[in-house]
Amino acid sequence: MAGMQVLDVERRLERIERLLRAAADEARSARLDLGLDNGGGERWARMMFGVLEQLDREGGEVARQRFLEIGEEHGYNHRGMAGFYQQLVEPAPASTTRLTTTGRERLRFLRERYGD
Repeated sequence: MAGMQVLDVERRLERIERLLRAAADEARSARLDLGLDNGGGERWARMMFGVLEQLDREGGEVARQRFLEIGEEHGYNHRGMAGFYQQLVEPAPASTTRLTTTGRERLRFLRERYGD
């Protein structure tokens, strides 16, 4: 019985950690949108820009595994990619990931700021 309780608590803690990471990602996104980024999130914003830019270049929809690979190419681990699913991308049919309207708006903003 005690083993089951420990497992349940571990699952709850993992869920809380995922929610906190997503909330932190969203807070960084809001600061970026408002132009309040004080430099600490610059690397993060460039990483996000790289992911969204590559996803767009590949047609705006890719296999989920390819989306994870794109993230890794830009410095994210698989867990870090979960934050994108909050608003910027969405699951699509046939196990793909698709750029959302909000994701396209964020990409436009990041292009203005970081594009060549």
